[in-house]
Amino acid sequence: YSASAKGSYNITEKHSHLFLYGSHVSDYFGAYRNVTVASLGYGSLFYENSAMTLDAEVGPGYKYFRYSDTSSEKDSNGNSLAGDTDGEVIALGMVNFKLQISEGAGFTQLVQVEYGGTNTKTKSETALLTKINGSMQMKVGFNVTHNSDVADDKENTDTETVLTLVYNF
Repeated sequence: YSASAKGSYNITEKHSHLFLYGSHVSDYFGAYRNVTVASLGYGSLFYENSAMTLDAEVGPGYKYFRYSDTSSEKDSNGNSLAGDTDGEVIALGMVNFKLQISEGAGFTQLVQVEYGGTNTKTKSETALLTKINGSMQMKVGFNVTHNSDVADDKENTDTETVLTLVYNF
């Protein structure tokens, strides 16, 4: 499972903001068993017109993680890191592109990079949203997550195809 939340505070009317981001991922098949990320940073709206927006955010953060119980990773002394926890300072960057295709349909592309000393995680979310009624939308998406440094028995890249029902309020 995974959960994330992001809040922002506008510095100027439209183009600049500060953000606070947090996420937690529990993954039995990934590079780490659990990963919690917290970040604070600056964001800017680079382009906006009636049908499209492009914005980006960047900031420092901290990542706390636990190696899986079956991890084959070793520390500098050759000791197994299976089940151990660790943490590190990271740099977080996000770019978000939105395109309104029609009154009831839109396209989104989000790319997020968490750069740290132990691993660089890149996540891409590509989605098509269509309005069902006034407050309900259907979202079809394709997600790709790439970790630069994983155990020998793990894959660097994970993919997901998702179908989501979205409620806007």
